[in-house]
Amino acid sequence: MPAYLPAMPQNACYDPCPPRVRVCDRDVQIAELRQQLCNMRNQNHGDVRCMQEEVCNSENRFRMLSDDKVRNDCESRLIIDKTCSEVNDN
Repeated sequence: MPAYLPAMPQNACYDPCPPRVRVCDRDVQIAELRQQLCNMRNQNHGDVRCMQEEVCNSENRFRMLSDDKVRNDCESRLIIDKTCSEVNDN
């Protein structure tokens, strides 16, 4: 036995390398988990992107409707003022 190895009983079997099967299984599990995380990030990122686009579209529709309302209110007010002015002139 080499001097740097700990003393072991005579009948004990010493394997300086850990079993490769466990390491490979861990590597496979790590790779699978990494892939699952990437898939979840991509799915959630896609969902988030869709939601952001929907929110943006809704905000744009809201602004357009608000602008139309303000414009219509101003036009209506001008028509009412003009009509009132004509009635007062008569």
